[in-house]
Amino acid sequence: MKILSLLALLGLVVFGCEQDKKLKEPIEVSTSAPEMPAQTDVLAELPTTTSLGCSSELAQRTVYFDFDKFHIRNDALANLEEIINCMRDNNTMTIKAVGHCDERGTEEYNLALGSNRAEAVKDYLRNQGVADDRITTTSRGELEPAVEGQGESAWALNRRVEFILVSE
Repeated sequence: MKILSLLALLGLVVFGCEQDKKLKEPIEVSTSAPEMPAQTDVLAELPTTTSLGCSSELAQRTVYFDFDKFHIRNDALANLEEIINCMRDNNTMTIKAVGHCDERGTEEYNLALGSNRAEAVKDYLRNQGVADDRITTTSRGELEPAVEGQGESAWALNRRVEFILVSE
């Protein structure tokens, strides 16, 4: 299984030097704590490991990303594990992963980046045993910010993937 996952990761095609092309690069999960700039300390106050009442608390399982990246960070793993456990406990549950970006970049670029973030989350869940047909993805780019405003404290909260319950 690990070999297949590794081969799948190696087989991903890198896209996107130009903003009119979709972004794509191999999905990686950090194994060490990411180096975070001081201005992202706002993320430390966000909920991460409270008990997930599956459908009722799905929205609290937001996954945050670094600027212009779609790699799964270590601080997202607890939330993703809660989602995996819920989906294992509720074998008919389906969800939608919705990718978002901060306002920097063009609308087209941000839609592609949001899509890659949602797909990275889907890939992670799939690699952990969640069936592919139980997760759909979409991107809202910069169109639905979690927080209005400029500066790293707002941008950090807008670079995210949120989850929507499709069916139980």
